[in-house]
Amino acid sequence: MTRSAVLSPIAKTRAYEQAAEQIAARIQEGAWKPGDRLPSERDLAAQLGISRGSAREALRILEAMGWLEIRPGDGTIVRDRRAKRDGLTVYGLLAGLSVEVGDLWEVRKLIEPAAAYLAAERCNAAELETIKSVLDRMADLVVRGEQADVFRSNPDFHLAIASASGNVMLAHIQRMVVEAELQAMQSLPHGDQTLGHANKTLDEHWRIFEEIRAGRPREAERAAFDHLVNSWMANWRASAANG
Repeated sequence: MTRSAVLSPIAKTRAYEQAAEQIAARIQEGAWKPGDRLPSERDLAAQLGISRGSAREALRILEAMGWLEIRPGDGTIVRDRRAKRDGLTVYGLLAGLSVEVGDLWEVRKLIEPAAAYLAAERCNAAELETIKSVLDRMADLVVRGEQADVFRSNPDFHLAIASASGNVMLAHIQRMVVEAELQAMQSLPHGDQTLGHANKTLDEHWRIFEEIRAGRPREAERAAFDHLVNSWMANWRASAANG
């Protein structure tokens, strides 16, 4: 029997977003550990005071972000965020490989514009709200001058778009790329993390979001591509300046 974790009723506005945040927080606190089975959608909805549809959307978002694995007929299982299915890990898959940051950026330029294109074609209101909630959180961090946390939140934005693409495989690839990039970046100096770059990054994220929300696939694709090129150049200049 899985240990219980206390959840609090939440407001109906953006209920799925707040539900996802609460569940992720309980996992981070250790109330639910990797391998634990979460309560059913019905029980989660009752604890949180939301509809089953909102509970289901929260679980789907957390699955795309790597927190959970939804197994039809077997419930929802907490994942080790470093693990892949069948016991393989991103780190294990990359062991022995020389993964260059430039290679990862090339992969990002292939998949992230495509994800933005598909999201503009397919995403629903709940998925749009999830992307916006990440941007709102990043904007709040910019206002507080916590630009390092802005860049730490950056993967959540791209994961939310990949989830909104409606392509489960694309969402899994995006998560793998994020984790591989985090691993590769550990041995490198930080790129441009100035407040000015944080503001520019946020502006470019909003442009991508607005094109997705407007249902303009080609414009969303272009905005995502331009953002990646700009980010790459900013980080390259910062690395060059740091020697």
